[in-house]
Amino acid sequence: MTGHRDVVPAPSPWSVMPRWTIDPDHSHVEFSVRHLAIATVKGRFRAFGGEVETDEAGTPRAVHARLDAASIDTGVAQRDAHLRSAEFLDAATHPALAFESTRIEATGRGRATLAGTLAMRGVVRDVTLDLTWHGPVAGTDGAPRLLAEAHGTIRRSEWGLTWNRAIEAGGVAVSDEVRITLDIQVVAA
Repeated sequence: MTGHRDVVPAPSPWSVMPRWTIDPDHSHVEFSVRHLAIATVKGRFRAFGGEVETDEAGTPRAVHARLDAASIDTGVAQRDAHLRSAEFLDAATHPALAFESTRIEATGRGRATLAGTLAMRGVVRDVTLDLTWHGPVAGTDGAPRLLAEAHGTIRRSEWGLTWNRAIEAGGVAVSDEVRITLDIQVVAA
């Protein structure tokens, strides 16, 4: 006669990891802005980091991120230097942009509204982004990862980035509206 044993599954390694670190090698912080009222200029920040806090199921509860202002890159050296100057980010005086979440409100399975504060150029303003996330999943190295995408729009003038020029065809050289796109992978901290 064989005895019956209850098999208790081992806890998931992901259920005990509520803190995650942004993996900059598998993440992108990008923006786009209308230029000359007819074209779109896209860029990214090359240096950034941060943490995400989750519940045991991997649902985001808090986000903390920091971007190096001098790492802005649009692929055009002269434009990038202008964006780092005092007319835009003033990276010499304000070397970092920082985001701190204040609220993450679920809007569906794997979706939420991410609200927080964005500090840029010495000014702190509220921002809201649409957030989707996937995971946790195992990365190619077997380590648990979360994948997140966030999108939103800000008005750069709210942070004191007001440089512009009128153009002959009407309008201005650089739109006030900046679209933000984040593709982020985080690994267990």
